[in-house]
Amino acid sequence: MSLKDTITKLRLILQSKLVKTIFLVVLLILIADTLVALVAVSSMSYSSEIVWSFWMKPPNVILSDFLFLEGALFFTIGAFIAVARPSRETPTERTVDAVLSIGQTVKKNLGKFAIVIGIILIVLSIIIGSLPR
Repeated sequence: MSLKDTITKLRLILQSKLVKTIFLVVLLILIADTLVALVAVSSMSYSSEIVWSFWMKPPNVILSDFLFLEGALFFTIGAFIAVARPSRETPTERTVDAVLSIGQTVKKNLGKFAIVIGIILIVLSIIIGSLPR
């Protein structure tokens, strides 16, 4: 396989509807959590009385906490869905062509989709949590 073939197949994967859907869902969750974290910090006296975990935390730590909790929730729900509804497909060899058809497979299995979203949110949580305060 040449470099040109690899680049072409990578472009096909990145242009797939599945990757765009995953990116959109993660972006919406990230924007919503950022707004909540900023509002929580701006109204620190009110929010600290309601939720003690906001007390004296910078916005990136609050955002990291939210992303981790949501990522863990997505991952857990996805795992339960994936286990409860096993795939009817027979195992095949993993080839590049199988990777290109992963969009159809994940659309059929909502559990795998939720697991991928959960993993991305947890990784974002780790990245944002490691930023300097």
